[in-house]
Amino acid sequence: MFDRLWWGGWGLCLCLAAGLAGGCAPASGTSGKSGDQAAAVPSEELPGGEMPSVEEATELAERIEAAMAVGDEGVLNKAVDWNLVCSRSIAGIDAPKDVQIEYRTGLLKGITDKGGLPKQVAQQVLQGGSYRLMDVRQKDGEMRALFRLLLPEAGVNYHDLLLVRDNGGRARVGDIYVFLSAEDLSTTFRRFYVAMLAENNRSLLEKLSGKMAELANHMDEFQAMGTRIQTGQFREALDIYESLPEVLKMEKAVLILRYQAAVGAGSAETIQAVREFKKHYPDDACIDFLSIDLHASTGDFDQALECIDQVEKSVGDDPYLNVLRASCLVAAKRYEAAKQAANAAIEAEPDLIQAYWTLVTISLEMKDFGEVTRLLDRIDASFEIEFYDLTQIPEYAEYVKSPEYEKWLESREQKQPESDPLNQ
Repeated sequence: MFDRLWWGGWGLCLCLAAGLAGGCAPASGTSGKSGDQAAAVPSEELPGGEMPSVEEATELAERIEAAMAVGDEGVLNKAVDWNLVCSRSIAGIDAPKDVQIEYRTGLLKGITDKGGLPKQVAQQVLQGGSYRLMDVRQKDGEMRALFRLLLPEAGVNYHDLLLVRDNGGRARVGDIYVFLSAEDLSTTFRRFYVAMLAENNRSLLEKLSGKMAELANHMDEFQAMGTRIQTGQFREALDIYESLPEVLKMEKAVLILRYQAAVGAGSAETIQAVREFKKHYPDDACIDFLSIDLHASTGDFDQALECIDQVEKSVGDDPYLNVLRASCLVAAKRYEAAKQAANAAIEAEPDLIQAYWTLVTISLEMKDFGEVTRLLDRIDASFEIEFYDLTQIPEYAEYVKSPEYEKWLESREQKQPESDPLNQ
């Protein structure tokens, strides 16, 4: 029955983890409105475990961070109590014992055979991203560790790890709240568990209505959409979305996949995807984050900045949010304010390279080419980076015509071996 669970449940979570723009939601982990009755379970009714101490939680979170820094997903994968995640995903659903066992076995086998969110995050880090521990704290009777995932090219997501003690007393990860989807992994699994139960049980299918019934009837198309995204066929994924029944196009999981495909397809598709998501889930916890680009694209920069402020209230003080502010202020041509935001990000997190590149962009916009040279030298000294040929990058067109560029190039030629791309 659950041979297709791999893409239906866990595969979606891979897309969420690797999204170009992460979502934002309250750090408590289970709040946020989705309008999905099949996924709605009061947090107090979910199975959990004894809460570890702050010291135990911090030690585990720091081990995960250190392992991910070198692209080793094993520590996080072993830290997650996947049995508990499974139990949380089926809590309160009346199904035969053998079906529950088959579901659990299939899900765990899929995670073991295919990897999962830990593997996907590790791949992003190895390609130039980062996975940083932002905070360990107790809130609403839970111990949580918040991680920030910065993607190699652009974009951010947050994972809020629920930390519990297992039966042996060890600190483990009992669930992972993905900010892009504004829900725990167990909730995402739960949606597909219900749909797949219904797909194979006519009496249960008859009890479902609306989006859940259509999801059960169109699992093949949904899985195909996810596969296209994983293989970079973004427009083909959007074509599948357009072929779905109207009621299914409003399903949250489908809209999230549509958003993932749109990000790969281009800005116009992304803006439309955000508008549709906001239309159907106006109160969802990730709307503020998804709406930043939407407001900026229409020139409503004050509203975009307000969205960033709301995100900050959810995730706390994250220097990367000042990078987002700076980028928005650059688009608004408020360069001095953009400088202040980018410098604040660097002061709080000196190795946040995105903040330095934002300062370069500001200086290019202001035609302060001396400052561009100074910043490029600072980046060269502070980070292990291979510069592309700037003459091939449109944003640097005026800079490369300036005397400052010639001086920078000469200094580079003196420092770098012949293999440097700039010397070829």
